[in-house]
Amino acid sequence: MAVIKSGYVWLALIAGVNIVISLYYYLMVVKRIYVDAPRHTSAIIVPRGIQLLLIAAIIGIVVIGIFQGPFLDAAMAAVNGMYLAHL
Repeated sequence: MAVIKSGYVWLALIAGVNIVISLYYYLMVVKRIYVDAPRHTSAIIVPRGIQLLLIAAIIGIVVIGIFQGPFLDAAMAAVNGMYLAHL
């Protein structure tokens, strides 16, 4: 509403058209997943090395999710270091 109140009706119309296009695209993806019959029913074979990498990534995500403090502190220190370097 703020866009229209500011006089940018054309921008609101473009945003509306983009929303309709994106809804069509994503609803087609959902239809393809849940409604259409699968093209292939064979099992997906994943090599052992890829399985280990996926397990390591999942463990890393869980660890970062549980112990966020040290990672956030490191990120803030890095950002502060970059900011101070440009002064």
